[in-house]
Amino acid sequence: MVILYTVDNGNYISLRNITLDEMTARGIKKNIYINLTNLCPCACTFCLRKTKEMSESNSLWLKREPTVEEVINEFENIDLSKCDEIIFCGFGEPTERINDLVKISKYIKEKNPKAKIRINTNGLGDLINNKKIAPLLKDLIDTVSISLNASTEEEYYKLTQSKFGIKS
Repeated sequence: MVILYTVDNGNYISLRNITLDEMTARGIKKNIYINLTNLCPCACTFCLRKTKEMSESNSLWLKREPTVEEVINEFENIDLSKCDEIIFCGFGEPTERINDLVKISKYIKEKNPKAKIRINTNGLGDLINNKKIAPLLKDLIDTVSISLNASTEEEYYKLTQSKFGIKS
């Protein structure tokens, strides 16, 4: 199960298979991605989840979601001061596990208060969790990167096919 990974020319590399020093030597940006879930409220027409076969050998598809403890254990031997950025991303929507995302972010900030944390999201966290999630992320998340895939509500819904309908 790939929990922490980096990306090199479109290839996912588990952090179990490469060190930060090796990333530097190979010219790979020292970004660490956290793969928390496969869950997503959308069925985007362009998403790899729909357009590519998901298999263990070529993807980040999770057979099961990692526990908070498993994610934290993956970070135990990583010098976070050497990382460029830590990003919650994967084939699922990270805010589907908002409470765990917050716990992991707190751990990272305790280990290195200067660590830069980003969430790559579809922006539907409030709808997913039925509450405003921004207050939970305050002082933990440095950047929220929202995929806005269309300029109108109708176009967005047509592309994303969100389970929340047009209000998404």
